[in-house]
Amino acid sequence: MSAAAIASSKSGSMSLKLAVYRLSWTIFLPLIVLYLLLRSLKDKRYRYFIPERFGFYNITANATIWIHANSLGEVRSAAAFLKAYLDRGEALVVTNMTPAGRSMTKALFADQVATGQLMIVYVPFEFKWVYRRFFNAFRPKVGLVMEAEIWPQMIMSSKQAKIPLFLCNAQYSMRNKRKSKGRFLANICREYGGIIAKSNTQAERFRNIGCQNITVCGETRFDQDIPASQIHAAKALRPLLGGRAVVTVASVVADEAALYQQTYQALIAKADAQQRPRPFFVHVTRAPERFLTDYKTLTAAGLTVLRRSQVLDDTLAPLPNVDWQSADVLVGDSLGEMNFFQSLADVVSVSGSFSPQGSHNICEPIALGKPVINGPVIWPIEYPAVEAIDEGALYLVQTPEELTEAIDALLTNPDELRNRQQAAQAFLAKYSGAVDKTLAVIDAVLKNDGAT
Repeated sequence: MSAAAIASSKSGSMSLKLAVYRLSWTIFLPLIVLYLLLRSLKDKRYRYFIPERFGFYNITANATIWIHANSLGEVRSAAAFLKAYLDRGEALVVTNMTPAGRSMTKALFADQVATGQLMIVYVPFEFKWVYRRFFNAFRPKVGLVMEAEIWPQMIMSSKQAKIPLFLCNAQYSMRNKRKSKGRFLANICREYGGIIAKSNTQAERFRNIGCQNITVCGETRFDQDIPASQIHAAKALRPLLGGRAVVTVASVVADEAALYQQTYQALIAKADAQQRPRPFFVHVTRAPERFLTDYKTLTAAGLTVLRRSQVLDDTLAPLPNVDWQSADVLVGDSLGEMNFFQSLADVVSVSGSFSPQGSHNICEPIALGKPVINGPVIWPIEYPAVEAIDEGALYLVQTPEELTEAIDALLTNPDELRNRQQAAQAFLAKYSGAVDKTLAVIDAVLKNDGAT
């Protein structure tokens, strides 16, 4: 078979798969809407702004920078980009998939949302006509998709509309590699206007599936603006804990809530047996609809639990008449305050790493100079996890029992704890600077497009 025939065959196969994908969205759309309504029974925000998902908006703009940040993790990844573009005076439209992502975006950039410089809408459903409405409403001159999001209709519609679309802070995990090499997902990924990868390893994976225009710029989360007020609030609260060590567990997923509860109890039992001060635990629930559930579960287990919403004011200052020294756990039932919760810590564990879905991102605690101890499932955060392990900023354990032992060993060995903290700080210094590098790449593309 000739090269032309092979190319034609691949193109035909791709077109067929795209047609099947689009048909699937049409068939399953009622179920997708039903899913949103069912989710709204636990989180009413899912029933809001549904018309936006179909391309109907109350706001419009021209010549925007479009950034897609799917949910909480991607918003944190995009935060430094958003700030950099806002400082330049650009108009931004941010698309989110989840209410949590939308709320986080609004919380981080409330002033710019109020002035209209930054607009937030839900990402369009995967239909050509919906993307046409989105493009007509906001006229984006460039699109930045954060992390590992590969939405076929988004990519193809952007290409057809001649809107440069970049996958930024990009990673192509081993799971994607196994599932899609030579398949639909890999083929679609080649249609991005450019790939801005986290590391050389990730860049090589994109090359292996046929992507072009690949640049390595590093990890943007290391460049995010950390609110000084949250750091200061954490420092002010620590003395109220009576000199106890603090362990923060970030982004606790439902599957691991019981696991971490048992970890808290085991560490308390060890401290009591050795007649030393109990550690204090900060339990940051990932899903807002589970804030109250986790509080009740931890309380029912016999732990003395405080809720952030009931013991701290809007500025994170402690409210009066709270017995901090007798408490075991603070439940972080808020959004946009992860830097505060992790600044309190001596050591951090990020949830997800004992579940098949894998660990959530470790960049935030490392950016604060906090050592991280996680379980074995790190495929979603392969970068920076592999490099962080090598350089001592991340330590992996295989079982929940080993997690307890590792945290206890670190908290009872001040020299080793200090070494781990220094390793996290050195890692941050080595891998920061990704935002400026990424913006330079995108500026060059926009300049060239303007010249043509």
